[in-house]
Amino acid sequence: MGDFWPSCGYRLLGKGADGRLVVTDDFLRTYLVRPELAPIRESGPGELALHDALVGDPRRGVTQGELDAVEDADARDNYGIFLRFRERLLDTPSLESAYLELFSGTGVDVPPAFVHHLTQVLLRHVLGEHATPMEARAAEMLFRPQRIAVLEDGAVMAADEATIDLFATTAGFGSLGELLAQNRTPARTVDLDVLDADNADLYWERDERHDFSVSLNRGRPALDALARVMERWVAHFLGARAGDRRCALGLARGSRCRGVVALERPLQPGRDRRSPHGPAPVPVPSRLRQSRRHAAGHRRAAGISCDGNEPGQRIEAQTPEPAAQPAARAAPVKKQP
Repeated sequence: MGDFWPSCGYRLLGKGADGRLVVTDDFLRTYLVRPELAPIRESGPGELALHDALVGDPRRGVTQGELDAVEDADARDNYGIFLRFRERLLDTPSLESAYLELFSGTGVDVPPAFVHHLTQVLLRHVLGEHATPMEARAAEMLFRPQRIAVLEDGAVMAADEATIDLFATTAGFGSLGELLAQNRTPARTVDLDVLDADNADLYWERDERHDFSVSLNRGRPALDALARVMERWVAHFLGARAGDRRCALGLARGSRCRGVVALERPLQPGRDRRSPHGPAPVPVPSRLRQSRRHAAGHRRAAGISCDGNEPGQRIEAQTPEPAAQPAARAAPVKKQP
């Protein structure tokens, strides 16, 4: 097994004596190169100055004047969101503490993209260096939305939602596929492999492509792997006994599994938090924006690359006729209208 999910930045974090993850400057810098914050050709001197200053010292305080000097409104909002998120990370002794605090009484006031990223990094830590490929694929279900389909034969299949949507739009051809769809040109069928015991090692070759579907039926290896991942996740955060399956799977209530109730609490409206260190956070929306002034893609996250040409059992995702409502199929996983 090689190092999996390398782009999540796990290797940039420190580790405390208690085994918890510690935020480093290099980890904070990874957010500054995201498409939502990285400078683009049209970035003005105010935005460039703020970006360069934060790259040089990711923990430095930012004044309201520096934020106001960012010329583009969307970029300005995105920097405000990042600064509030950074405050959360630095106000706690570990990444685990910051993550749990997101779901405490103050509520989640950061974008889902940041929450999903933290979840991935923490899962990478929880899985460690001896994860099985099926456990790694099952763990994706905790930070990447899945599309679930119950087939006519009773099979319950899960496939990555973003990958299915990508194939439904482009059939794997990127912008060319979009052009073909706009011109009502029929596209080829693209296959998604089903990850199972006999081809599980293929996952390590494609761990960041998210193009494997899995069966969640009883007795299938993916369902067992998901249970193992959840056991380790809860044990890491709450110290729950691995043998208490009701607690590990989040089915216990109240005193049987202290802390699970808090994790299941509905999300609360965001509320600004003030830090004794540096300027107070600027109240901004909690969703990252794509700048309206630029061509599509400048502040958009990169697309998923996959060709589905590896051997193994197949699960199909087919591009529909453009005139109809899109409907991806994965053996078949159908996109709901």
